Amino acid sequence: MIQGTHGNQIYSGTIPYTFGGLGDARNATNRDILNVWSPAKRTDIPTFDPSSQNVINSSRYVYDAAMSS
Repeated sequence: MIQGTHGNQIYSGTIPYTFGGLGDARNATNRDILNVWSPAKRTDIPTFDPSSQNVINSSRYVYDAAMSS
């Protein structure tokens, strides 16, 4: 018996919380939080503060399923 899949994506509901959840970094456990965007440091990791528009249900946390194990 052979089973396979192709072209799928995975949404991570956990990774947003490692950045501090709903726009605040008080409980951040992800090392990338050290590289958030600022005027001096322009990265693709958005800033996290209470006025931020970061949302947990974002396509930012969708990954190619072929790359996961």
